[in-house]
Amino acid sequence: LVGLSERGRMLHKQVVLHTHFNHPNEITSITQDAMNKLFENAVIVRNQSVIQNGVNDDIDTMTTLIRRPSRSSSPSSGSSTCSSW
Repeated sequence: LVGLSERGRMLHKQVVLHTHFNHPNEITSITQDAMNKLFENAVIVRNQSVIQNGVNDDIDTMTTLIRRPSRSSSPSSGSSTCSSW
């Protein structure tokens, strides 16, 4: 994945990994470590989720889902990219 991302940058393309977490509790220490390693190698990680009634349909849960990945891949913790938590 790192090599693919590097090749994409050489071709002036952005390569992004999309995860599919629906709740922050699904993000384990193993997953976090992997996202941190990807971040250290300049791979962008974003999350996609389905809004589920009673699971992630509140502002705090969805904010956490958006910001955790974005803190790993981007200097600014925007809602579309990932960075370290």
